[in-house]
Amino acid sequence: MGQNSRLAIDDLRVSMTEMGIDAIALQEPYNSNGVIRGLGLTTKIILDTKTITSRVKSRNPISAIAVRNPEIKCLKLEHICSTHFTCVELVQLPTRFYLISAYMQYSDPIRDYLQQLEKILETLQGKEVIICIYANATSTFWHRLTTSHSGRSEQSGEELDEFIAQHRIIILNRTCNAPTFDNLHGLSNIDVTIAATAIASKVGNWRVHSNKINSDHRLNYLRNSMHKPKNPNDTEQ
Repeated sequence: MGQNSRLAIDDLRVSMTEMGIDAIALQEPYNSNGVIRGLGLTTKIILDTKTITSRVKSRNPISAIAVRNPEIKCLKLEHICSTHFTCVELVQLPTRFYLISAYMQYSDPIRDYLQQLEKILETLQGKEVIICIYANATSTFWHRLTTSHSGRSEQSGEELDEFIAQHRIIILNRTCNAPTFDNLHGLSNIDVTIAATAIASKVGNWRVHSNKINSDHRLNYLRNSMHKPKNPNDTEQ
């Protein structure tokens, strides 16, 4: 989810604590001189450090993963991380899986990001992989609701649909009352969570937090053995 203000980070820290969230994928996180602050002193922040684009050279992280649970071991997969994709292996025995935070920038052709995602999936073939995508794309397969995105976002959604079908990935989004994106310009579902078949059956209850935080994206999350939200005010998907 995008976190574009310090208030959003503060809200996220509170939500992670109250809901028992162990790890979270961030896209366009609020930062101070390239450092993501405000999620707690013990929270581990993983992001790409290579200077690939001018945006990175200005020290603004585009994607990141935050791990709050100190019992979870994190291994950053440096060779497949990039400005827009943060890839981490998370281990809390007997659970071991890979979490990817992906940001597909609206101004760029989505096919460029899909090519990179394909290389990541090839590297992690047969592994248990969950991918959280700020896709800037809409589709009926992740329950199109849009009053603010159209045209290009629908075309990008079709390309992402084809990619998902080709690679036999499972879409975890479910219908709900709350959109994943909500601001003054409108509502839409432009965030999608997908998983490799090896782990899709082990996770469930994809949800969108009913309470808005200070961001134009709502918090959406999964339940599994490493991720046990417990807030009764959540919207069931």
